[in-house]
Amino acid sequence: MPTGKQQIIYWDTCVFLAWMKDEIRQPGEMEALAEVAKLVQRDQVILITSMLTRAEILESKLKPGVMDKYDLLTRRTNVVPQALDLPVAKLTSKIRDFYLHTDFELLTPDASQSPRETRDTNAVGCCC
Repeated sequence: MPTGKQQIIYWDTCVFLAWMKDEIRQPGEMEALAEVAKLVQRDQVILITSMLTRAEILESKLKPGVMDKYDLLTRRTNVVPQALDLPVAKLTSKIRDFYLHTDFELLTPDASQSPRETRDTNAVGCCC
C-alpha cells in the first residue's frame, strides 16, 4: 500500500456497482466516480472498501465483462479490502441498534462501512 498523505476514499457496494455498470445518475456523479477510478489507477489516492463489497456483487446479475472492471481496480496495491474485525463488528452493531427504532433502515454492510470512516481523519466516504 502506498505511504504518505494520500487521500483515503471509501466506496460502498452501490458505488462500485454504479461505476462498473456506468449507471444513469445525477449530472456529475458518474464523472466523479470515473475520476476517482483514474486517481486510483495513477496511485494518487487510497481506495478502501469492505470485503463484504465483493460478497454483495453478484456476477450473474452483471453483463459479461463488467466484473473485470472491479477485478482490475481492486488488484491494485492502493485498493485496500477491509475485513470485518471484532471492533468494527461491535461498533456496527451499536450503530444498527441506534437506528433500529427509526424510519431509517440501516443494513449491516452499510453500517459496517461507517466505523472505518471514523478512524481516518483524511477520509472521504462514498455510499448510496
